[in-house]
Amino acid sequence: MRGSWGNGQLSVINKDGKIVADGKIAQRIGRRRLYQVDVVDGLDGGDVVAAIAGRDRNQPTDLESWHSRLGHADVRVIKRMAAQKLVDGLKIVSSELRGMCEDCILGKQDKAPFNDEVVHETKPLERVHLDLWGKARTPSWSGALY
Repeated sequence: MRGSWGNGQLSVINKDGKIVADGKIAQRIGRRRLYQVDVVDGLDGGDVVAAIAGRDRNQPTDLESWHSRLGHADVRVIKRMAAQKLVDGLKIVSSELRGMCEDCILGKQDKAPFNDEVVHETKPLERVHLDLWGKARTPSWSGALY
């Protein structure tokens, strides 16, 4: 499934190219938007949510997973959505996060990673830049960890 956004509208499209859910902006706060999504007739809303989240709709999931799946949404918002039954298939097993979310902390950093000083090297291999990446904590949709 994939999503398509534009002009205040949202469409969820399945692998066959058919729209399975569409919606419009329900709330806008600054650049953030919350969409109210309606499922196309004949489909079960919980199944669409489960498909987007990559889980079986009947399998409750911990708050930490929902926090990640919903784009690191505020935990209070996720709890409210579950309590008010605003999302079909949103079932939470554990209602607390284990510590702070590392990705949220990193996303809130405002210090530039580099200083403004420019150093020019004069010899080959005097400075080498590498992009090192180890095993990822979260597997991709295909299960890859690198």
